[in-house]
Amino acid sequence: MTKTSVYIATTNGPVQIELISAENIPRSEVVLSGDFVPLDDLSSEYHHFVTGSGPVSRAFGPFNSQSFHMEISAPIDSGRSWHLAALIAHAFNNKQKLTTANESPDKIVLATGRIENSFEITSEHIEQKLEKSDALFRYARDQNIPIEIIGPKNKFPKNFEEDNISIKEIENAYEALDFFQLEYQQHNDAITNNRDDSNNQYPKKVRPWWAALLLLSIIFGFTISQMMDKEPFSSAFEEVTRILNSSSQNELTGNEIPVNKIETVSVKVFEVRPAENSNCAEIHLAKKSGKLTLLNKHSNKILQSPITKNLCGISVWFDQDDKNNLLILKMESGNFAGLDKENIELRSSQNNFFYIPRNVRNKIAYSLILKKDEEKSIITRHEIVSQ
Repeated sequence: MTKTSVYIATTNGPVQIELISAENIPRSEVVLSGDFVPLDDLSSEYHHFVTGSGPVSRAFGPFNSQSFHMEISAPIDSGRSWHLAALIAHAFNNKQKLTTANESPDKIVLATGRIENSFEITSEHIEQKLEKSDALFRYARDQNIPIEIIGPKNKFPKNFEEDNISIKEIENAYEALDFFQLEYQQHNDAITNNRDDSNNQYPKKVRPWWAALLLLSIIFGFTISQMMDKEPFSSAFEEVTRILNSSSQNELTGNEIPVNKIETVSVKVFEVRPAENSNCAEIHLAKKSGKLTLLNKHSNKILQSPITKNLCGISVWFDQDDKNNLLILKMESGNFAGLDKENIELRSSQNNFFYIPRNVRNKIAYSLILKKDEEKSIITRHEIVSQ
């Protein structure tokens, strides 16, 4: 069986996607090869890239496991041009044809392109990315390994020529999967109608009853994916399902459920602590389940938590009817582990988990702010303080 290595073309040089695996973890993550600490910004976007209405879920899902673990050979500083390579890598991985770090490939794919919601491809700085890939090109030439470079149309330099390298220019990500003969399911008819008329694989017209059936299928698939996304935590946070779905107040060991409602948004904040015979490190690595304690709001509208050795983190959960709303976690003092942003956008109907740094001594404080259009309303403030 032939195997393929997939590289992301970046302005700092090629980055290999060395491993993709489905995991029973709270959120999908991207880590450096051989490490276990998620790359925060990249992991956050990757989680949405592979679940819900993200490209991977739309092309290959829905999945029984909603989370994935991806390892890359080097960090990616910025940008979203890793999208196309990640989608192609997932497709090869589905066929067990993606090489790992220690395997020698039969073929190399070097891809660049941000995938829009329409699956169209955009990318910039391609000439610089090719220049930075010179070492990879020499390696492939010495090992007699063919390279397929793939990216958006009309972006590649006209004078680029290498004996063992071919360039495929595409308009959308589906064309990339077609080119490599990788299986997928297509959910966007607009792209089909815009393809080259010479490609008879796709119909030029859709009969009305087929269109209606297709629309119902899309709605059904979207509904299922949304329902799956609304499972707040997988095994690492199995306790929260019982809490959120509980109809009995006694099951919460006497804790009252505070639901802070502003317009159509309800917000809950949980402390996450280790279960018996467990520790925070095991929770962070999703090896053990954590216990969640719902925080009660004080009369001054401030939530408070003491800094203790067994406080692993906090989890923010919110539901909303109006999808235009945006909930922002605004840091006011200190930082959560691995985060240096002042404002963090939170996602509805899923776990938003934040780690407490080890040996933290100073206060961590943040506000939860609801933003709708240009208006902002503070929902609550939470302080994590020394005892």
